[in-house]
Amino acid sequence: MKILSVCRAASLVQACTPPVVPLPAQSRSQTNSRIRMSSTNSPRPTASAFGQAEADTALPASNVNDPHPWHERFDITEDQPAYQRYFTVYDRVVTFTPDVGEAHSLHYDVVGHPNCSFCFAVAIPFHPATETTPAQVTMVREYAQGPNILMYCFPSGGFDKRKHTDLRQCAEVEMAEEAMLVGGEVVSLLSEDHPGQSELKWSRNTFKPFLIIDPQPAPSGHAATRDAEEHTIEVLRVTIPVRGPLAYP
Repeated sequence: MKILSVCRAASLVQACTPPVVPLPAQSRSQTNSRIRMSSTNSPRPTASAFGQAEADTALPASNVNDPHPWHERFDITEDQPAYQRYFTVYDRVVTFTPDVGEAHSLHYDVVGHPNCSFCFAVAIPFHPATETTPAQVTMVREYAQGPNILMYCFPSGGFDKRKHTDLRQCAEVEMAEEAMLVGGEVVSLLSEDHPGQSELKWSRNTFKPFLIIDPQPAPSGHAATRDAEEHTIEVLRVTIPVRGPLAYP
């Protein structure tokens, strides 16, 4: 995603996010009673990372009445490929060890793209407002094999160490290939030392989003080399206020 400042980035995210519909009091109560702190392989953030006030509220304390406090410690004890083609599916065994009681070992299916070093980049081409046009972003409409429909998304692709020096370049290349745009100011929406946002809770893949401000049409007038599955791609610009309709074909 591309924006001139943190404030502008926040405005873009807010504009593209559907409004939250409040739950009735009874529903909120029922929902809150089912909430449990989810565990991750990352350590709990420290006060120095967020500031004391934010650190105190960043994550809820564990529920002492939880009948299965397995999240006290979790270790990957096995991690073997079970299937490999475009995706690789890993048979992962995780051992959960509480402070008191016996350890529990569970098998998980975890997916990832080892050929992409388990990471990819997302380019958000942003076109600032002018005197005659509102601010816009460029999106692509392409075939999605899961739901078997055409869907809207931002240009994105996996990191290829044979073609890319880093994820920033990966984002620029994907924007040129899919959206036929080049140049512009590239702004990473995550810090340089950030490990990347998890794609899915059951995936090893991570991604980094890059806001690319004011890119221009490719001089050639056509897309850079595309993969076979990318020939269905359509390119369009949308104004920031556009919401729900983009979620559907």
